[in-house]
Amino acid sequence: MDKSFVSTIQERIRRNNIFENRINLEIKYNEFIKGDLIRSLTNTTQTEGENIFYNHQLLFEKGIPRYTHQEKNEIIYSESLLFNYQPNKPWYIISYNSKILKLFTFIINILSIYSVQESLNDLSFSLTFSGKPILQNTTWVLFIIDFLLNFFTEKICKTKSLITLKEISKFYIKSWAIFDLLSLLPLRFFGHPNAESFFKLLRIFKMKRLFEMLDIEIIAKVFIIFSNESTFRYRRFHLFLKASWDLVQVILAMAFFCFALACLWWYFSLWLDRNDVTKISFIDKYELHDRPISDQLIICMYFIMTTVLTVGYGDFSAGNFYQMGACLLILFFGTIWFTVTMTQATNNIKQLSHILYQRGELGKLKKFIANLEKVQGPMPSSFKNKIISHFNFYWKKDRLRNLAKVFSKIKTVDELLENHDPVMKNLPLPLKKDIYEYLFNDYFAHFPLYFSTNCNFKYQICQFFQPRKFPESCILLAEGCKSKEILLLSEGDVDFCYTDIGERLVSVKVFSGWNSIGDFGVLFNRPSFATYKARTDVCGMSIQKEAFVTILEKIYPKQYEILKVKVKRRTMKLIELMSKCGYDRYQDVMTEMFENSGGYRQTIKMPPLNIAKVNEVLRTGSAKLSNLEVRLRRF
Repeated sequence: MDKSFVSTIQERIRRNNIFENRINLEIKYNEFIKGDLIRSLTNTTQTEGENIFYNHQLLFEKGIPRYTHQEKNEIIYSESLLFNYQPNKPWYIISYNSKILKLFTFIINILSIYSVQESLNDLSFSLTFSGKPILQNTTWVLFIIDFLLNFFTEKICKTKSLITLKEISKFYIKSWAIFDLLSLLPLRFFGHPNAESFFKLLRIFKMKRLFEMLDIEIIAKVFIIFSNESTFRYRRFHLFLKASWDLVQVILAMAFFCFALACLWWYFSLWLDRNDVTKISFIDKYELHDRPISDQLIICMYFIMTTVLTVGYGDFSAGNFYQMGACLLILFFGTIWFTVTMTQATNNIKQLSHILYQRGELGKLKKFIANLEKVQGPMPSSFKNKIISHFNFYWKKDRLRNLAKVFSKIKTVDELLENHDPVMKNLPLPLKKDIYEYLFNDYFAHFPLYFSTNCNFKYQICQFFQPRKFPESCILLAEGCKSKEILLLSEGDVDFCYTDIGERLVSVKVFSGWNSIGDFGVLFNRPSFATYKARTDVCGMSIQKEAFVTILEKIYPKQYEILKVKVKRRTMKLIELMSKCGYDRYQDVMTEMFENSGGYRQTIKMPPLNIAKVNEVLRTGSAKLSNLEVRLRRF
């Protein structure tokens, strides 16, 4: 291996301080690898796994890189590759994945919830029990220990590991250090218990950490310990448990929100009553002074719930000017938050409905993913979300629905012309054309190169249209890859690039809006001479290569040859544009791209020469000989 390649990798590792236990590292083509092509899994949308590319991966064992070359058409998604490189860190820095640290963090997260509940109680109803002072002081000491440990615990910022005291302190001060310090101030010893309680309420934003630490996979295995993991019933219950857990978290958030507002409302009412700000307070109006604490809490929570939902009891409970102002704030901010939370709960209920009753394509997709996870192990969440987002976009933008055709299911040429939908079969041909014009009129108008107005080809090929979406920085088609589809882009910007000597992508032109990619490779079966990279999010339609070429060759051969000539001319202009921008392989690429496709220069076929006529002309004299030379030059 090239020593410069290894040194480049090692230098990048030292510079970024990369530290992860399990990472599947994929190095991009334009960064390190010379002569081969890589499309990163996280930045590339794969079309049915058909685009050919090389996958290079680096395995680091004891800090030494080892390069492996995989076969074509092979995509590795496993997490079995280990990235064990870890820079030396001081002995006093605690590793972020320490089991003792995780246990202590789990206890702290539980105490954070207790601390918030205790603060709300101290502000409002002042419930006490015999061991409360001891528990309160113990919690305070543990939070002090947690505050100090945060300065000596390794932090992970994206893919960078912070292991020095300076880096950790800077990171912690920018995030939670100030808020943690304020919540630790023992103001109750100085006669300000309410101020201390309000500072403790800052921990309310840490309450979600406990739920993030709980592993639903372990809970699922406990519930179905006697079931077979390969059964459909197990997979269905597994998905049901995940969706139910999300719904439980939303319900708990809604309940806690109402409880917190009820406590703060009671504290506000007590403050008005103690300071004689108004003659009639909320407590006096409903005679709550002598009621049990449980009744007071229920009445306040009911008041808050109906106020947030803008119905019933809460609409007329405010008895004075101050309470009306507080109600306005609750109505404004509380209603917005409650609406967002209710939307999440509704989505979770719909998801449960899809799982339980097998309705909708999303439920089927998640069952399919669950089946894969039981065979291959847990799927990375980023990859799983990528699959779900791809199909969500596909279902949202799919214009054909039941009218769509799949080329792999077509056996004969006659089936290309038939409509398998029972409704479309019984419609007259002019009406069918009107339907397809209505569905894809924008694509027909913006791509006249493929869809001429006087040809029925567009009505047959549009039945194979499939929606596509490519995120920013995604490689749509890489240099050296054979395109398996034609992309008809309608939105977004795409960089037309080539790779220079330093293995860097050089942008030649930016295609915006309606543009096509991959037509030359589809028509001539040639690898791409350039790289197309998404500058912004790109959307459009794709046409499968086999369907496009088969329909043209078998049914419209004349239009097929005309289209090949037009695409060839356009491709030559793009290559010439690359040469003007410093592309030094212009002649080589022109020869490679067109050597077996009729040549890139216009050739003239010479007619057969009549030898007897030539000899006769030679005997007639030099004048006629000169005329013959002119004719030969013309030939």
